[in-house]
Amino acid sequence: MVSRGLFRVKRAFWRVSKSAAAVLARYEHLEAIPDDVNEWDVPGLRGAARLAETLSGQRELAELFRRIATVVRTVEVGQVADWKWQGPTADFREIMTDLGAPELVDRAERLSAD
Repeated sequence: MVSRGLFRVKRAFWRVSKSAAAVLARYEHLEAIPDDVNEWDVPGLRGAARLAETLSGQRELAELFRRIATVVRTVEVGQVADWKWQGPTADFREIMTDLGAPELVDRAERLSAD
């Protein structure tokens, strides 16, 4: 469901990407952009009414995607060396068997040996 929403927002903004870039350059922050296109102070803007309508109707979704895309620095993620995959865990075989994909166990073990 989120990907459909993202696609709609991306498609709508892609059509007017230059206009959207001009609006963002003028107002800098999403929440600073007025819903009413008549309040916009962006000279020479093409498709302003459609862009304003799209933003107004999709603002909550746009804010959600901004939040998703924002790097959070308050979450402990350890060291990069800790991120290295050490191979399949002890319960991997059981999980893959339950999922009907036991062949993935051998593949995972071969990959971890490389």
